[in-house]
Amino acid sequence: MSKILLSEGAAPSTPATDFLAIYATTSGAPAFINDAGTTGTLASHVSATSWTPSLLFGGGNTGMTFTTQIGRYARIANLVIFEATLVLSAKGSSTGLATITGLPINTVSATGLVVPFPVILYSGSTITAGNQVYATMTSNSATINLYNHAPTAAVAGLTDANFGATTTLFVSGSYITSGY
Repeated sequence: MSKILLSEGAAPSTPATDFLAIYATTSGAPAFINDAGTTGTLASHVSATSWTPSLLFGGGNTGMTFTTQIGRYARIANLVIFEATLVLSAKGSSTGLATITGLPINTVSATGLVVPFPVILYSGSTITAGNQVYATMTSNSATINLYNHAPTAAVAGLTDANFGATTTLFVSGSYITSGY
């Protein structure tokens, strides 16, 4: 599904390909009908749970510890909404590009797909004021890649050098996954 159609009143007819119609039942409860004609309540197609985000440098996290390491996500049909908070207490000895792993659901498989997300490095980082920090996920992946964009330089992947022993990182976003 790539498009959502909102409707008031009775269930609309089966929507066109790639549409999900959301409507209110006679009792006022939200419901849906997809392009295959399947109907149901939104509650029957929503799952929300926690996940444990892992921060990796070059694919490793030797000696890394956290005071806070939490994530939550919800899946609504083929839409995944997530958030993560990581507060380091020691960044460890691993080096290399910074990624966040642990999301249990991959993005949809689509050639050239890049899904961007905002990132906040709250404290303890070496990012220069005025730089933009963001994250992306690519096709058929559950790995969040972290980047730094300085106003006068090319985009570069964040590395262990951008993190201090007590860096606080927040990331949140949404993406499309296959099927539901």
